Amino acid sequence: MSIVSQTCNTRLFGRHKEALDLLSAGRLKDALLILLELADADSTNHFVCLDLGEVVLRLGMADQAIVAARRAIELDSADSDGFVLLARALEAKGEIRDALVAMARAVDILRDPYRSAEDVAKEKLVAPLVLSNPPLAFCDFEILGNATNLALASTSSAAGVSTTIRVLLSGALPEPPAGQEEIGKGELDKTRFCACLPEKLASIPGLFPQESFAYSLYRKMSAEGK
Repeated sequence: MSIVSQTCNTRLFGRHKEALDLLSAGRLKDALLILLELADADSTNHFVCLDLGEVVLRLGMADQAIVAARRAIELDSADSDGFVLLARALEAKGEIRDALVAMARAVDILRDPYRSAEDVAKEKLVAPLVLSNPPLAFCDFEILGNATNLALASTSSAAGVSTTIRVLLSGALPEPPAGQEEIGKGELDKTRFCACLPEKLASIPGLFPQESFAYSLYRKMSAEGK
């Protein structure tokens, strides 16, 4: 989380505030020069580490952002912002599993700050369902319908566009919901699909004999996306 968005933060003053103002204005290289100066003057300031990591990440320097995030975490492991920054930097490098672990730790700090990072890392992570055409990722599926017409659905939203996938387990796929258009359909292998579901849902597709499930994609444009 960029601390640029944290208004009324009393810790921001002097050159640090100047750097954050430059970052807000999109002057990344100017902000970087000041933050490097501040980091050199006070290497134990975890807020400076966070801001430095934010700047280098925006400049496309994911490796350096990872270093800054881990240093910030080392200095203050109870601040979830360090783990969020780490997750974003790891995701930028394509290291999705490690990014999920870092983000899980950030959430866990907010929920239970006394739980160890090792416990979080041991948890079984559920990878999102990723489609290549169109390129979309889905997680957090929910049950729709009943035993005779049952589906699992998830929605992915970005840039004013919401795309919903409905994976049919039994019955027939419904017509597109009001205000949505069908943009694609296909088949999902049962094993692959179950691997993308949390334990409480993964057993449901296993109740059905077929080895693959039909799915449809529905798109809805928000007012901002039109």
